[in-house]
Amino acid sequence: MKVIFGRQKQEPYAPPSINEWSIVPYPRNVSVLIYSLFIALTIFLFMPYLLGWGIGCREMRPFYGLLMIIFSFILIPFHELFHAIALPSCGSETTINFRWSFIVGRKKKKKELSRMGYIIFLLAPTLILTIFPLFCHLVFRPKNQIMAIIALVNAVSSCFDYFNIGYVLINIPRNSVILSNKGKVYWKKKGMHVNNSAF
Repeated sequence: MKVIFGRQKQEPYAPPSINEWSIVPYPRNVSVLIYSLFIALTIFLFMPYLLGWGIGCREMRPFYGLLMIIFSFILIPFHELFHAIALPSCGSETTINFRWSFIVGRKKKKKELSRMGYIIFLLAPTLILTIFPLFCHLVFRPKNQIMAIIALVNAVSSCFDYFNIGYVLINIPRNSVILSNKGKVYWKKKGMHVNNSAF
């Protein structure tokens, strides 16, 4: 795995053959944004209730509200980093590019992911930054609420990941492989000339 700071020169990559791959018909950006914000709002309203903070954090101390805002910025690079680490065979072929505004994980060779592998890739930050902190908070019951805040902030910021997971589950058959290329997602049945499938 190689780490690069600053803008990385991208190697040209031809889109996959339309004869082998089917493009996933994603909704327009506005629709995706609306659905994702609805997911985020639902999480923000009801997850704090389960944690004892009331619906929408009404009973949370103001200090913890300030921490939520701070963690919203701190967790972004770690969220993207765990996406990158979750790429299959995260080794010499994977580059993690640190830039001012975001982190991007890329592979030198575009590799297909199984449907489950793609879902794991999308869920990786949730497993590490939401499920694990939430488990620690509920089991060990620490005096402060830091672990719970981390879990909540990451869960809300993962709304686009959750939308994508739902969309993949609904629109892509089980026995398929997926390839993401320049913002578009393609799929095909396993065994159709797949040379470098992962998972």
